[in-house]
Amino acid sequence: MKNNDLQLTQADQLGALLAEIAILDEKAEAIKKAMRDVGGVHEGVLFRSTVVESNRATTDWKALCKAQNIGADIIATHTKVTAVYSVKTTSK
Repeated sequence: MKNNDLQLTQADQLGALLAEIAILDEKAEAIKKAMRDVGGVHEGVLFRSTVVESNRATTDWKALCKAQNIGADIIATHTKVTAVYSVKTTSK
C-alpha cells in the first residue's frame, strides 16, 4: 500500500497540521528567545519585531479564600460554569 492510497480523514488532516504547527512553534520560540536576549527592536525587510517587557500580577484565589475563611459554598455561589469544547488529537 502506498502513502497516496490512504484515505485521510479529518482527524488525520488535523493531526498532520498540528504536527506541522508544533515544528513551526518550536522554531518561532527559538527566534523569540534570541530576540528577547538582545531586546529592543528587530528590523527585517518585511516585518519589524519589538521586544516588550511587562509585569503580570496574578491573584492566588485559593490562598486568599483560605486566609479569609471563605468556604466552598460561598465560592460555588459566585462561580460561573461554562461549557468548553476541545478536540484532542494524538498519533496512533
